[in-house]
Amino acid sequence: MMGSLHCRLGGSFGGWDLVLRIDGERVSGRMGGSLMGKNVDVSIKDGRVDGRIGGKLDGKSVEFTMTELGLEGRIGGRFGGADIRLEDENGRIFGRVGGDRLGNDVNVYFEEGRITGRIGGSYMGADLNGDYEDFPAILGAGLASAAQWMYEDQQKKSSSSRR
Repeated sequence: MMGSLHCRLGGSFGGWDLVLRIDGERVSGRMGGSLMGKNVDVSIKDGRVDGRIGGKLDGKSVEFTMTELGLEGRIGGRFGGADIRLEDENGRIFGRVGGDRLGNDVNVYFEEGRITGRIGGSYMGADLNGDYEDFPAILGAGLASAAQWMYEDQQKKSSSSRR
């Protein structure tokens, strides 16, 4: 399977791009820009999605399992990470990343080559808009949700270190 996904999380100002390519059992790409972004490198085998977003020091592990209903797993390991659970209802991907209080709702639509929706709430969340071609919707939504969670986590850490 070969395909691609290119979307923007957030607006023209303050948002960032997510560009992914799928080639067989590997998804690679980048979230953010060339200077301040992070590489995406995950493998897909027997319904498992394993890999990393970012480097060894500033990145997070990605461990998803594709289920009959969608996708579930974890971003970032046991400490300092977040659970993810998404369901696919004919191209409408919905669910949650993180806990009940500090997590993000996911509500994304994949239809006719376009991606639209929102990850997070009305205040802290980000709109998602873009295009895809031959890319599994549930996997695209999972990686976009992981990337948004990582971005928010990074923002929390950088603002708390300024105090």
